[in-house]
Amino acid sequence: MDQQLAEVRRMHAERAARQKREQESGDAEMTDEKTVKKGKVIGGKYFANPPGQMTMRELGEIINRYQRVHRQKKSEVVDKIEVDSDTAMFFQSFLRQRDFSVQRMAYMYGTVEGTTVRCHCCYEPEQESRATSYTPLEDDRLAKVDGIAALMGLRRVGVLVSAPPATPSDPVLTAAEVLLTAQQQAEHGAHCCLIQVRLSEDRSEVKVEAYQASSQCVDIYKEGTLSPHPTDPKLVMSERELEAVKEIDRDSAGHKAMVVSKSATHEVDSVWFTVPVPIGGFESDVVGNRFIRLNRPGEVPPTWENVKIFLKDPKRSGKSFAEAVRDFHLIVFLSGWFDIKREMPGFVAAMVSRNPSDMAGYEHTIKAYAGMI
Repeated sequence: MDQQLAEVRRMHAERAARQKREQESGDAEMTDEKTVKKGKVIGGKYFANPPGQMTMRELGEIINRYQRVHRQKKSEVVDKIEVDSDTAMFFQSFLRQRDFSVQRMAYMYGTVEGTTVRCHCCYEPEQESRATSYTPLEDDRLAKVDGIAALMGLRRVGVLVSAPPATPSDPVLTAAEVLLTAQQQAEHGAHCCLIQVRLSEDRSEVKVEAYQASSQCVDIYKEGTLSPHPTDPKLVMSERELEAVKEIDRDSAGHKAMVVSKSATHEVDSVWFTVPVPIGGFESDVVGNRFIRLNRPGEVPPTWENVKIFLKDPKRSGKSFAEAVRDFHLIVFLSGWFDIKREMPGFVAAMVSRNPSDMAGYEHTIKAYAGMI
């Protein structure tokens, strides 16, 4: 109970500070004596300095949001996520070549169109790939990749990950995956999703499913109080007590709604924070995704010889140079030679406009590096 009170105090202090800022900017409504008489509870003694005000309903909402963990049946902002077919195929093909013996992750870039998220491409950062998990490592190229995506009108839309073959006892998402998703949503927007690729238990098919962390999980994650359990992959650890609440539409007699509350705990099953998202496919008209990937374990990084082979491929013989180089992974490779601030913006603009005169200088440079002239 003391921990609950301390948490409510902290939340109200934040709320009081926010109200003060709004009042100073002229956006907040003035509170008068009538408001107090209508049921406002002055909570300054416990929550804020200077004293603020809170209704009993607001107090209940804070406890309900930050203390009682509810299952969320569907995303509040995403009705569907679609992933580019080549992006999905190249990610899966590498996993199949390794018989899913190593796990991978990639940052997804795309667009948000209303309640539909579209992943146009992805980037696999430097990472440690193991049989059952992966660990992203420091990647000096990542900032460039973010910049290239932004130049093309794309933004972070989540993560694409693999997982070992499923078993009946496995969670839908591990605690680490839930918190990775929560991190993406907290840092890059509520639209971000996690797409998981894994073999079925009998290894007969590849399952591709999409999820989000619940909005409640994201709110609590922002506090910095959640972490994966050190030994049980399905449990999310909380530094403060949480209470799992199961809502039942009707009781056994079918008469009224019910709420079944579990005792306070520091361990929450990841399923309570997992929200399924419908998934589909499409073919990106913004950028291609067929050039060699960087950072793949056991694979030789691409070279200018690979660029030459790629551009001379008969599939691109009838295309303009601007169309031929319109490949996300090729552009990422070229960022090692083109300055991201001085040269890359002009190159991407020429690629998007497909104007031969705008692309001429870049075409000569690329062909010279690739030994094509």
